[in-house]
Amino acid sequence: MTSDEPELQTLIEYITDRCLSAANQDKKDSFVDYLVDYSEIVEDYLSEREKLADTVNEHSDRTIQRTLRNGFRSLYDSLLDESYDYRREVLSAIVSAARGAKQRDFNSLYINLLSDLKRCYVMEQQSGEMVFDLKRFFVRRYSILLDQPLDELKTSKTEEQLENRFEVWKQAFMQAIELLRTMVEYSDKKSYSHLVSRFTDFYPYEMVHSNGDNNSTERKIELLRTNVEYSDEESYSHLASRFTEFFPYEMVHPDGYYTNSRGQYEWRELKIEYGEKVRSEVSVMTFVISAWAFRLLKNDRMTRETYSEIAAETQSERSSIEEVAETYYTMIRSPVDGELGYWERWNMDEALEEEMGAAVTSMSVHSWLRDFYCAELLRLGSDSDWVTDQESERETPIPAVRQVTNESESLNKGFGQLRDESLTEFLTADVDDLDILIDTLVQLHDDAAEQYRDDMREEIRNQDLDESKKDEFRASVKKKFDEECTLRNVMSTQSLITVGEIRDKSHHLVDLQIPRRKLVSVDAIPIMDSIQRYANPIIEKFSRLVFEELEFEPVQVNSNDQLIQRIDEYSDSRGVEAVLTSLGITDQVFRDDSKYDPFVPPDERIFENQRGTYAGIPVISIRYEEPVVVLLFDKPDQIVEPDLSEAPLEIEIEPGEEALSEEDRNQMTEDKINQWHDVARARICYKGEFRPQGTTGVHITIHNND
Repeated sequence: MTSDEPELQTLIEYITDRCLSAANQDKKDSFVDYLVDYSEIVEDYLSEREKLADTVNEHSDRTIQRTLRNGFRSLYDSLLDESYDYRREVLSAIVSAARGAKQRDFNSLYINLLSDLKRCYVMEQQSGEMVFDLKRFFVRRYSILLDQPLDELKTSKTEEQLENRFEVWKQAFMQAIELLRTMVEYSDKKSYSHLVSRFTDFYPYEMVHSNGDNNSTERKIELLRTNVEYSDEESYSHLASRFTEFFPYEMVHPDGYYTNSRGQYEWRELKIEYGEKVRSEVSVMTFVISAWAFRLLKNDRMTRETYSEIAAETQSERSSIEEVAETYYTMIRSPVDGELGYWERWNMDEALEEEMGAAVTSMSVHSWLRDFYCAELLRLGSDSDWVTDQESERETPIPAVRQVTNESESLNKGFGQLRDESLTEFLTADVDDLDILIDTLVQLHDDAAEQYRDDMREEIRNQDLDESKKDEFRASVKKKFDEECTLRNVMSTQSLITVGEIRDKSHHLVDLQIPRRKLVSVDAIPIMDSIQRYANPIIEKFSRLVFEELEFEPVQVNSNDQLIQRIDEYSDSRGVEAVLTSLGITDQVFRDDSKYDPFVPPDERIFENQRGTYAGIPVISIRYEEPVVVLLFDKPDQIVEPDLSEAPLEIEIEPGEEALSEEDRNQMTEDKINQWHDVARARICYKGEFRPQGTTGVHITIHNND
């Protein structure tokens, strides 16, 4: 095969032109001969690519693949008005190319050719209903292609092979899902039935009880039937001999076990684990595809009869409320690593086709999945006597997981919509009272939510406090204190707080109760809890400690006029460096005074939280519960801290139950003591030494402020 890209392009165009000319003249033999030439070019490329291995020029390789694929696509599109026999030959050539690519592990080309096959199906449907014989041919060939990655996965001999082959299978599976969705949208029940069964017929044990490579008995029988239908005597004879030449002694050779670093049992368990992954993907797919069909039904784009037949194909995957709820809540509503499911983009794809994509949100995705979930609950619930038996003792079949909490409103909305759209009778068997059924189904979810909360509470109580989470809490509190304790920041700027050696003494500020959930590792869901709620009382207590330990002259005033007068007096006689006001009262205090300027250019601000100036003196708001105004004098070295670069807080954290003294326990009920298992206690101390040196300032309390 030529490696010259323009020459290859010319050659492909020549062959496709010859094919079209032969088809136009209805010369089938000539058409096939030219198509064989095309297939030989593809085979030559695959052989050369295999020889080059890692030395291939990636850019050139992508160009060649694109040229070969475009030739197939162009040829197929041009044959849409010709007899379907010609298009079947092209489909066969694409399938052969895909099979050859997969056999050589050219997985990206294999996946792309699967996509091209799906496109051929779409083109057929768009140009008119696909001819049955061509449809059957397409589905069977496509199904055989899909078997390849799964068969390879089954015969994996190393963990690396398992991992890599599973990823390839997943990519092929994604292509199949898109084709299945398209089949549903075109109400192609037979094609859907055949293709979806290739997945629903798989069971995890096949990973250790099947050699793959189409060697399972079911696959052999399928192939034998196909050989008979297409009069392929040679293939039939070869495959039939695989049965007639079996001898009993072969049963002693283990299937699914290969020599590797793991023992036989451990290796079998690992393969079954990957089989379970495949099964989980299939369960999700059948739920989501059926939900999409239900959405089409609700939007009057599918008949009830067609929906019933499509949904019935995979109802074995949803044979109980427990199975449906498990798939919905633990697989669909709990995406792995937070990734969006492939179904999330379906609404957008559809909307873009209708040129109204901006109107679609992810919420609509959740609504159609929920609607189908509600529909399945009604279907299964109406068939289960115990669901509506008010006297029966039962455990809820709904999984006790986080996603099931607060579901009542959403479920009631879903059931209500099904009622409004007259779908409840279609979905349910005969029920005496639909209201009782719906109420019972909702209650099952409420029971599961309550069980989840109880389980979570018990798990949290049994967990030791996580040291890393304790450190994270300490760091967050210190950071917030350092940023928002304005009084300390102002005093540091004015050198009232300085760095130096201190005696090993700390001042207790406050004990805080922290939800134990915040300090244990039980799941990856962060607790919605602001660090501000813990920093505020620390800042408040620190301010009170400063006013108690240092010498502040206490003053009480009864009006703003008196307050302004006292500020003026101290400013003139003592030299005030800063005016501190409780949060929210600054404007009240200075609103009518001409000496107050609420605007300070950023480059003239002395303090970050400065609200303005009064007679040239910085005015700053501080966090303090009572309405006060504090005047700071120029009195350095009043407080000594070991390090000004970080908040001097000591934070000791212990489980709540360990913080209780014997005296505390004796005064509490058992329920009250148990509640302490739900919290942790943080003892907050300030590490700094107070060294009063004269009056630090004035503490003015405002009473009856007007």
